[in-house]
Amino acid sequence: MRCVFKHTAIRVNITAPEDAMQEIDAYAEEHGFTRSGFLIQAAMEKVRTPKRAA
Repeated sequence: MRCVFKHTAIRVNITAPEDAMQEIDAYAEEHGFTRSGFLIQAAMEKVRTPKRAA
């Protein structure tokens, strides 16, 4: 499922381990995403997942 937003995009900068970004880039490319598209989808999936009771 791809996220579709109707708002203006903004530029953000993050700091991440190089090896993590290499894995993210490889996954995104294999699955037809841009890096940004994949990171937004993954983050929104996490944000929208109901929290489990502890």
